[in-house]
Amino acid sequence: MPLSTVAGLRRAMPQLRLYDAYGLSETHSPATILLDAESERKPGSIGRPVPCCDVRIVDPDGSDLPTGLDRIKDVVIRGGYKVYSVELEYLLVSYPRIEQAAVFGVPDKIAYEAVACYITRPQQAKQ
Repeated sequence: MPLSTVAGLRRAMPQLRLYDAYGLSETHSPATILLDAESERKPGSIGRPVPCCDVRIVDPDGSDLPTGLDRIKDVVIRGGYKVYSVELEYLLVSYPRIEQAAVFGVPDKIAYEAVACYITRPQQAKQ
């Protein structure tokens, strides 16, 4: 759920408790759950694995990585300037026509990296 939507729900209904679950419909069970109490500490996280689920974090070659890694790289270096991916993602999802955003660097011959992003629009905006 976009962080802007979560913030709006918390303002409108302060008693509300949100739990973010991630899984596959064919498994009939979530793989990870982010508890409401943990959501402010790590916004955008998919949570912790449930006890009956094995989870691996791998690099592009399929080799295991240590737990706690959220992306390969958090900063895009653009001509000597640091662009923090998560800050730009928060800004992008605050726009009502953007549901999700992922910001990352791509090679650039002049400025080392260019800032790129992948966004999804809300369902009603896709029609």
